[in-house]
Amino acid sequence: MKTEKAVLRALVILLMFLALACSTSKITPEKAHVIFEGAVDLYTGTCGCEDRMAAKELLLKASGAGSAHARMWIANLIRLGDCGFEKDVKKAKRMAKEAIDEIRFPAYSGDPESAYLMGTAYCRSLGVPKNYDKGLEWLVKAAEAGHAESMNLLACAHEHGWYGLKKDFERSFEWRLKAAEAGHAYAMEYVA
Repeated sequence: MKTEKAVLRALVILLMFLALACSTSKITPEKAHVIFEGAVDLYTGTCGCEDRMAAKELLLKASGAGSAHARMWIANLIRLGDCGFEKDVKKAKRMAKEAIDEIRFPAYSGDPESAYLMGTAYCRSLGVPKNYDKGLEWLVKAAEAGHAESMNLLACAHEHGWYGLKKDFERSFEWRLKAAEAGHAYAMEYVA
């Protein structure tokens, strides 16, 4: 019964976001933010299902409507070659440089999504000089505020020794478990 409710919830969310994304009317900043949030939920699976190609389409729609958060996510995905984006580090850095100032203030104001994006910006040198200490500090802030993707990224960083960290499988599992508890699909599969 729980699984059926989760699937139904995911379908309702997906249909809602697709309806917003396919709307022919001008997308307001508020709608762009809702579309962006739906994209992140689909990317991480926190809405009950993971669909990275749908996430990509929603991110592109939100970005086209002016969402700096969506532009930063796209920059990260292009940097990694994820979600069907061709890997292009120079393009990712250009995109991030154009959006980073719009992310900085909400991050300092305590917005977990913005903190996550500042963390990835510093760790991946997107729009700011590479600084692993600052990047990890932002990622931890976001994770401690309940940001599932930050938790999962910290788990990966500890597991693989990324961003200047030493491999620490115990710490990795702690973050992965927290990410799973927050509904991150990959983390839930990993700890199952």
